[in-house]
Amino acid sequence: MYRILVMPVLESTTGNPFPTPFTGKVLRVTDDGLEEIATGLFLPTAMTFGLDVALYVSNVSFGPPPVGLGQIVKITVPTVSEHGEHDGEKPAFDIDD
Repeated sequence: MYRILVMPVLESTTGNPFPTPFTGKVLRVTDDGLEEIATGLFLPTAMTFGLDVALYVSNVSFGPPPVGLGQIVKITVPTVSEHGEHDGEKPAFDIDD
């Protein structure tokens, strides 16, 4: 098994035309469409892959006070076989302090 690093998609808000906390998602583009990698994010604004192949997302990036509650969320992207099959369940995300 190996990790297929395909294009991730970050959605800051879903299901509402206005910024809505806890509706952010990270999706992965697959041959079959979009696959949810992480859900329930609080107004995320950016993401990048780390050297450890984990995905790092800025969470609580904007919104009402109190200011300074921003987080960096580490998301372990599920591995996929060469045939596009998952090797496990969708992961929960970890918040790095």
